[in-house]
Amino acid sequence: MLSKMGNYETETELDSNMIVLLDVGGVLYKTTVGTLTGIQESVLAFLVTTPLRNGLALRAAQARQKEKKEKDNDQSDSTSNATQLKIYDPLLEPIFIDRDGESFRHILNYLRNRSLPLQYMSMSERSTLLEEAKYYNVRKMKDRAYFIHSIA
Repeated sequence: MLSKMGNYETETELDSNMIVLLDVGGVLYKTTVGTLTGIQESVLAFLVTTPLRNGLALRAAQARQKEKKEKDNDQSDSTSNATQLKIYDPLLEPIFIDRDGESFRHILNYLRNRSLPLQYMSMSERSTLLEEAKYYNVRKMKDRAYFIHSIA
């Protein structure tokens, strides 16, 4: 996170308790960086950390620019009338993932507690979940045997 003291060396450092908003196939989820990065090689770890780091770096750059402007006391009309670009800010807007939003809840729950309620899932749901696990590169969930032999 950004240091309030003006030290920008750690401006892209992510706090594992930082809240992340996800829009998966139109379904909104709220979770933490720690949950999504629990399996480092997963697609979710990459999809989340890269935009968040970019967002933190963007905010740090904007803060530096504001500090410089205030220090220089340069408030000319030309800068106040400049066109402001709308930049995607992953700290304020959900990260969109074009996948099955309903199945994602099982992926998210697995990342939280490393278990799945497979005994309550139909073979069709398990098949969909297996495809999602492959896409997200979630280790043990990808193993087809895990899905077949985990019925209690």
